[in-house]
Amino acid sequence: MHLLLFEWNALMQRDLEDVLHSLHITFYRFSYQFSNIHEDDFFCSRFENHLKTHNYDAVISFNFFPLTAAVCHKYDIKYISWCYDSPVRVLPYDTFRFSTNYIFMFDKKEADSYRSLGFDNVFHMPLAVNVSRMKKLKDTLTSARPVCDLSFIGNFHNSNFLEFIAPLPAYYRGYLNSLTKAQQNLWTYYLPDDFFHPAFMDTLNSYYKQYLNDPSYFVGKEDFSFLFGKYMTETERISYLSILSKFYKMNLYSNSCPGQLTNINHMGTAAYYTEMSRIFACSKINFNLSFYCIRTGISLRILDILAAGGFLLTNYQEELSGYFDLEQDLALYADIEDAVEKTAFFLKHDDLRKQIALSGQRRAWEHFSYETQLEKIFTTAGLLI
Repeated sequence: MHLLLFEWNALMQRDLEDVLHSLHITFYRFSYQFSNIHEDDFFCSRFENHLKTHNYDAVISFNFFPLTAAVCHKYDIKYISWCYDSPVRVLPYDTFRFSTNYIFMFDKKEADSYRSLGFDNVFHMPLAVNVSRMKKLKDTLTSARPVCDLSFIGNFHNSNFLEFIAPLPAYYRGYLNSLTKAQQNLWTYYLPDDFFHPAFMDTLNSYYKQYLNDPSYFVGKEDFSFLFGKYMTETERISYLSILSKFYKMNLYSNSCPGQLTNINHMGTAAYYTEMSRIFACSKINFNLSFYCIRTGISLRILDILAAGGFLLTNYQEELSGYFDLEQDLALYADIEDAVEKTAFFLKHDDLRKQIALSGQRRAWEHFSYETQLEKIFTTAGLLI
């Protein structure tokens, strides 16, 4: 098999390349950074010229790129896109329908929603971990000491949702604010899916058109729902971390530190390949609060924590129960009070915490290796390793 890897600085790129090397699959790396994913004549010309002069069994990328799909379709080359963002925010969907596409999404509910619309080339595929890299890490940690009681690696999204809804009448602002309160700690049902229905969005757009004096203005349900999810994630992460850091020694690895987090140790960002896995492995407890727009899927952060041998304290995600024992492999919290109590309990029970972390690591290695996931992806795309 001969692949073209379309690279755009994705976190998982190096792990994918390492595993392809170990599987003796040849590939060529084609790197590009789009200024506009829907319109870029220079890219199309350069990419077409490359495909004209080389033979590949398929092109593969992390996340879906419309122009890449269009050029692959033009030259009848299979395009495999493995999406680690959710939701997949590519509008319009015209390029989704190309017969040469094989689109894999880690969130099953999102994948199912596309398939219900007739996109038979969209498939569910959880993300992956580089087991070989994690085994090497484990061999270096025999004498490592814990870095902190509790850690969180992630960003805060800096949502402008409140500013965006400010021009709306008080009734609609109140309605939307009530939805944010109802969404708190609700991990199994994303309210915008049903509450941001077409009639509601038409009403909001009528106010925005009047406010902006622009009859062509339009905000779609997908974008408005995404703004809502960013706001929920930002406010909930700040709230949880603020309370947890009052009780426990807590490190934050992030590109920013909100002013409300006065008790937390802001450590700056953590490099994905050289620092992050070691932090996961050496933190007594790794806290996770998933991005609210993820409906059912298991985020890359969850898999990275477990695969590194870190103890995971997380909110519930539906797909976790399909792969993990929710008492033996990780710990779940229902709300902030529960998170505080679970943290206290597991900090007092070192042996149990380590046992659970080891069990979670074994399960992550068993179900989410690149080798396992790539075999499924290539089989679905009609390719043989």
